[in-house]
Amino acid sequence: MKKALVIISFGTSYPTGMRAITHIESYIKEHFLEYDCFRAFTSTRIVAKLKRQGNEVLTPLQLLEYLVQEGYKEVICQPTHMIAGLEFHKMMEQIYEFQTKFPRLKIGKPLLAEERDYEQCVDFYHKQFPKGKEQEAIVLMGHGSSHYANGCYEKMKCQFDQRKRDDIYIGTIQGFFTIEDVINQLKKREIHTVTIVPLLLVAGGHVTNDMIGKKKSAWKNRLEQEGYQVKTCRKGLGEYDEIAQIYVEHIRKAEEIR
Repeated sequence: MKKALVIISFGTSYPTGMRAITHIESYIKEHFLEYDCFRAFTSTRIVAKLKRQGNEVLTPLQLLEYLVQEGYKEVICQPTHMIAGLEFHKMMEQIYEFQTKFPRLKIGKPLLAEERDYEQCVDFYHKQFPKGKEQEAIVLMGHGSSHYANGCYEKMKCQFDQRKRDDIYIGTIQGFFTIEDVINQLKKREIHTVTIVPLLLVAGGHVTNDMIGKKKSAWKNRLEQEGYQVKTCRKGLGEYDEIAQIYVEHIRKAEEIR
């Protein structure tokens, strides 16, 4: 029986961002040798841009239709999305159209879905970025969403607080924890040095433009305007084995679904 594993990402056209996606895909392939693995991007804008550049990536709809034609009987779709936000639900609607076209069609969960996922992510940051001096802080830059799933960031912040990591702050680009909110929190303490770290799967456009870009609103520039010495980490979460392992666990759980 032909079995396919579809790894679905939002997508990126930045080489720095692709490092995370290719790492996750390679890591997953090593753990699921019995499956044929495929890539799909949910962003039609990025898919179109890549096609103009001579790099073709299919959308979930296009790829699933191809798998139907190729006679695959068992398909697992594993999203690399961080949270079950707008993009995740758009993907789910597309996949549901194929429920009757495969004898077995299963879907894995996004990165932050269960309690264990949060614990593993917090453990990762706790070990990767140890607590420094009293005057030092770490600011995690997440994407954020207008979707209620944006509450995932607050849940993660609570877990950091429980571990006495009051030096870690979380802000989002499009959610309700803005960089201005973070700056207001930093001002309550005598912080001198801030390290901005992506709470993003890929270090693509948002890192290049919103974190370290030339515009005044870029997070590095905003923090420097406030007088902080700013350092940056420019690796997406997907570049680390510890994060890729969470997706592997989600695929295992999807396999168990009857």
